[in-house]
Parts: sequence; C-alpha cells; structure tokens
Amino acid sequence: MRFVVIGSSGFVGRTIAEFLPAETLTTHHHHARFPNSKPYDFFEDAPDFLPPPPATLVFAAAVERAAAEPEVVAAMRRLLNRLEGYRLVYLSSDAVFGGSKGNYLETDRPDPVTPYGKTLVACETLIRSALPDYLIIRPSYVYGFSGNVLDKRLARARADLMAGQSFGAFSDMFKSPLGVTQLAEAVVRLARSSLVGTLHVAGERLSVYDFYTQAMRALGVAAEGLQPEPMPNTPILPRDTSLDSSSWQTWFGLRPLSVAKTLKRSE
Repeated sequence: MRFVVIGSSGFVGRTIAEFLPAETLTTHHHHARFPNSKPYDFFEDAPDFLPPPPATLVFAAAVERAAAEPEVVAAMRRLLNRLEGYRLVYLSSDAVFGGSKGNYLETDRPDPVTPYGKTLVACETLIRSALPDYLIIRPSYVYGFSGNVLDKRLARARADLMAGQSFGAFSDMFKSPLGVTQLAEAVVRLARSSLVGTLHVAGERLSVYDFYTQAMRALGVAAEGLQPEPMPNTPILPRDTSLDSSSWQTWFGLRPLSVAKTLKRSE
C-alpha cells in the first residue's frame, strides 16, 4: 500500500513518517525532513502531486490553527476532492470538546469553545460526508522527542527551570498526555487497518501540573520552581478535555506508557 503524509516536517508528522516505508510520499511547508518530501502549501497549492489510488493519506499538518475556519474548510474540501479511492487518516484533537466533564468518549457530541476546536469539528464533519474510508484520530497533549528534539511545551518548561526561573502550570486543568512515538506507532497501525470512524488515542488523565512534574523528574530537572496555579476564569479555556481511549487500548491489547516510561524510552 502506498502512503502519503501531509505535514511531515511537524512534530507528529515527522515521527509518523519515520515508521512508514522509505518510499512514503511526504510533504512540508517550510523545511523538508525527508529526501523525497514535496513542498505543499495547504491553503494555496492544488494537491496535484498525489499518486493515483489506492493509497492511504495521513493528514498530520496543524493547519487548523493557521487560519480562520472558512479558509481551512475551503482548503480541506479541495484536498478531499482529490481523494477518491483513498483511505484518509486525519489527526484531530481533544479540542473538539468544551471541557465540562472530561473522560470523553468517541460517541460524545463535540462542543468546542475555542476557534481551533471549532475548526477541527468543521473538518471532521466535512471528512465524514466526503469519504467512505476514513479514520479520525483524536489525541490530547502529545509530547516527547521527535528527531531527538523535545516538544516545545516541555522544552520551554525545562529551559525555564534549569535557568532558575519559576514555571506555572494549571493544577485544575486535565488532559490525557501521550508520547509522540506511541501515538505515531498507533497511527501507522491504524492506517493499515480497515477501521472506519473516530478513535481516541491518548494517555491517562492527568492535571497539567502533575504532567509537568512527572515530565521534569523523568528528564532529570529539579522541579522546585514548578508552581501549581489555578485556571483563569474564562469560558474559552477548556477545563477537562481528557479522553477515554479504552476502545483503542482494548482493540490493540496495550496500555499507554506513563510519562516516565515515555521519556525514558525516548533517550
């Protein structure tokens, strides 16, 4: 089966492409990470480079943050029009939920409160109506090392703490962090499957503060400067978008790695 990865220069897309065959067709926006990568501007370019079907396209570009919803939807529609006969694996996010209850199931109705989340829901809806062979994968926080580079979230905290500065993290915001390598392995395995629909691929529920605490300890960074903070009182900041990923765990007979094991595995 032929594979295409849109967004292979990104943190998640790069790791996914590394688990696929060397002949996988990859795209990048600014910086090529693979020898056969093709420059592709999701908002400006027609996807004329796509090979004829059958093939599987993994969409891992974080374009939903880059523009307003109408622009993203128009560009997504243009891409989908070229995917007849394709299998599409689309990486969405826990941002499709408003955070009022946590431990969201795949069957829970999306209720986004952020512009990013609303754009993701629009793309998910468009994909469901456009293609018969699709899989929408929703992770939460994705972290760890990709290409020996630590994710920006943890890298920033590590740098501040090692410089003797304090670093605040919400103690009452909850996520389901999962290492980028375990996510990439799951995406590739699911891309090769015949599963259609929506699937949560995420780790165990943790407060943001607990996540940073465990991560800094695993990285060998003193966490005395890590400060628990309450969330600001704003309706556009989701409190608990943790995901129930029991379906993924049951179907594949595994458990998400802990923060400590994830970062140790990445060494």
